[in-house]
Amino acid sequence: MFVIGKTGSAPRDLHGHGHVAALRAYWEGLRQADSLPARDRIDPRGLITALSHVFLIERQAAGLVRFRLAGRALCDLVGRELRSAPVEMLFDPVSRPRLAAQLDLVFTSPCVREATRSAPGALLRPPLAARMVVLPLTGMEGRTTLAIGCVDMDCPAGMPPRRLTLQRVLREPLATGTPPAPDFVAPAMPTTPPRGAKLRLVHSRD
Repeated sequence: MFVIGKTGSAPRDLHGHGHVAALRAYWEGLRQADSLPARDRIDPRGLITALSHVFLIERQAAGLVRFRLAGRALCDLVGRELRSAPVEMLFDPVSRPRLAAQLDLVFTSPCVREATRSAPGALLRPPLAARMVVLPLTGMEGRTTLAIGCVDMDCPAGMPPRRLTLQRVLREPLATGTPPAPDFVAPAMPTTPPRGAKLRLVHSRD
């Protein structure tokens, strides 16, 4: 689970109100015993109030996770369509190696990740606090190669593009009988982030 918040601020209650809580409740409702929900059980009508903040991602290789679908609020954040784009597109360069390592664990453990992130204010860009949750799903072959997630922001993002900085990451292990994602041959990535890693959102001109 990824939790995102303003620098120096305490994160909001992870189980409080908002899009993240709505998605988590929907995902939990699809689980049977300890199994992970299957991708084909996701019905957008069950997420109608949070849909613009929801995304679907796929692990294509170690350290490479791409958006399959992304809500309008996320596209507005970076100022472009995110379908097929790498998830790191949402984050600043400093955060990307840690992000890749954390996302890999969602698929290979599997586990739930929540992280905090924030962005300082600037002209036409208000200070922004947000949180993100990533929840594993099973694909067509029953393996954990997909995940659904949500970004909850405390205010409109302002003028794009904006980038997020990883502020804090929480990991919630899941006991499942689901086979993990297959291994990939890829450049070595760190398997765990530095202790106390944090997430902060900044704006970018690229």
